[in-house]
Amino acid sequence: MLAYARRAYDLNGHRRHQRYEAHASELRIFGLAIVPGLMQTEAYTRALFTAARSKQVEKQVALRLARQEALFRPDPPELWVLLDQAVLDRPIGGRRVMAEQLARLREITEMPNVIVRVVPRSVGAYFGLMGAFEVLTVEHGDVAYVEALGSGRLVLDIAEVRTFGKGFELIAAQALPEVPSRRLIERMMEYMRWPPRSTGESRATAA
Repeated sequence: MLAYARRAYDLNGHRRHQRYEAHASELRIFGLAIVPGLMQTEAYTRALFTAARSKQVEKQVALRLARQEALFRPDPPELWVLLDQAVLDRPIGGRRVMAEQLARLREITEMPNVIVRVVPRSVGAYFGLMGAFEVLTVEHGDVAYVEALGSGRLVLDIAEVRTFGKGFELIAAQALPEVPSRRLIERMMEYMRWPPRSTGESRATAA
């Protein structure tokens, strides 16, 4: 019964996740569709909550931006981020907002405690297509978190957490190295700023 309870949908999962996130020593995050919350700009975050028809957009934006303090505390966590290429070329909030977001992402890749790698579209099918998730290393061990509409599921079961950890490794095996990933982010940033005028031009999204 305890095992089933731990796998159940937790209405307060996102709150518990945020408490863990604020004190984690290591964060392993996989983003499939959007830039992870810890790296979002204000405009990008607002566009997401507006599109989701949130009734408290500004409150949600403020809460998400407050989470980012975890990256700048005196003892920041080691942050390992894997992103599907689709995260980079979906113009959330429009091209200007997306260009700003990619510039922020580019800056974050320079932080000494952060590694960002991109899984190129050319990979095709891979483990990560099952959905975004996060593995957090906290004082008593690892926990995992899976995003869900309106909340999320905090995973505490040791065996299940290990499955997510293994999944992260499988995704990493398909990702570009750190430097080529940064260059891809830069190309997409420039594309959002100055898209090609001719429809015949090839897009910068090709990895």
